[in-house]
Amino acid sequence: MAIVRTRQPDKPENEVNVPLQASAQFQPLVSAMRLGDGINATYIRDGGIDAVDGINHLKSLEWQGKPVSRAARWSSLLGALILLLIIAFVFIRGHPTELFLGEDNRYSSPKFQTVLWFSLVISAYVAIVSHRIAAAGWNYIGEVDIPQNLLILSGISVLAFTAAKAITTGKAEGKPDMKAPAPQPRAINLITDDADKTDLGDFQMVAITILAVIIYAISAVEFMEQIEFRRVVTMPDVDATLLSIFGLRQAAYLGKKAAGER
Repeated sequence: MAIVRTRQPDKPENEVNVPLQASAQFQPLVSAMRLGDGINATYIRDGGIDAVDGINHLKSLEWQGKPVSRAARWSSLLGALILLLIIAFVFIRGHPTELFLGEDNRYSSPKFQTVLWFSLVISAYVAIVSHRIAAAGWNYIGEVDIPQNLLILSGISVLAFTAAKAITTGKAEGKPDMKAPAPQPRAINLITDDADKTDLGDFQMVAITILAVIIYAISAVEFMEQIEFRRVVTMPDVDATLLSIFGLRQAAYLGKKAAGER
């Protein structure tokens, strides 16, 4: 049995509760409902619509929603990314690339992948929330959950950065000249070692991170195709294959770094 609060078309200011008898086919959807969700439901009442004691049998049930054009979806995601860039530009005195600059004046691949992934996830969250507000009002601000695989992948990203930092700091103790600073940072630092030779581990980390970012950006944009009027939604997840590849690559990178390579 589901209780639906609705408004009478001829008296929109009045709300009424309508009990609906839901069959087994509707139970998964009914179980997922939360107070304040917007739905479209059709039902048939025993004895006709004017019957007082008739049971209302649910015939169709779906979330209310509003479609969003692909251009608007990409614009919101890119707009959120640009907003983050502006914030970084302001707080880091016009040098946002310092976010992934190492102490040796080289661009750090662990920092780069952490910054890139964090920026995308936060931008996707902001874009989803903004479309929810635009479609259904301020009552739908927030309540956007993060799924398990996305949470794990984000955690791996942060863990890899902090672990790499700890390994580097531990090796540098008592050896101040072990790693001479570079004259100036260059983009190629992301895939090279201290001798400016291409490093397979760093290249794989950067390549997999960029691949994950592209895939998740597309997933986030497609997720916003139809904004459902649900009080609680979950952001799009990453698939297990991508999570496994990402995690194994981070483990290999840290193992290489601990063994003595950059």
